Amino acid sequence: MRISMTSAIAALVLATAAPAAEAATVEVIGGTVTFAFDDDLTNDLGFRLDGVSFDVEAVPTAGSITVPINGPSHPRPSALSFDPADIRGTADGAIETRGLLFFERGDLVLGDFTLRRDGPGLLTVIDNAALGGRPFLHGVVTSVGLSGPERIGLEADLSLAAAFADVLEEAFPDRSLEGLPVGTLTVDAIVTPIPGAFVLAATGFLGLVALRRQARRRGDDGVAPGAT
Repeated sequence: MRISMTSAIAALVLATAAPAAEAATVEVIGGTVTFAFDDDLTNDLGFRLDGVSFDVEAVPTAGSITVPINGPSHPRPSALSFDPADIRGTADGAIETRGLLFFERGDLVLGDFTLRRDGPGLLTVIDNAALGGRPFLHGVVTSVGLSGPERIGLEADLSLAAAFADVLEEAFPDRSLEGLPVGTLTVDAIVTPIPGAFVLAATGFLGLVALRRQARRRGDDGVAPGAT
């Protein structure tokens, strides 16, 4: 595929539209968080997952449930800051949710979760119910990005945190459950408008990445970058 000079210049202009050292800060005003737990795993552990109807509109199916960010009947402040050129590595802040998960074994009710950054590309899901503010799950971010000036999406692979694993191991004394992969997390966050310059910077950065990948593929194929 030919890389045009016009495309390269356009991407460069977009990438320099905002100062690289600045970070965008937005308030998260709504959206959803979906937990999708591995069905085989929940069956193996003998768990029945239910949603308790605190602002949860959809009835959960199998091992997944969607809970609202903030929640209309119990709003909590959520805010994020990030460098649009490296959202995965720099995103910081917290996302608060409303809604509960019920695990039949042990009569555990978990919920009112807080999603917090735990390092570049890492997050922790804090449980503010049964675990009393201790970690429930850890996540490794697999994708994150802007889907418009008022929307941020994120996906992560989840594993059991030590605090929750310790509770489970009381029912499974012969198993070590800390760090066990359990499923995925999807965040669709509605935010206050992101300044246009930051959206342009993020778009330009992604454009440059795409151009570099095209050039690398052409080089791997033995085609000179300027060849037609």
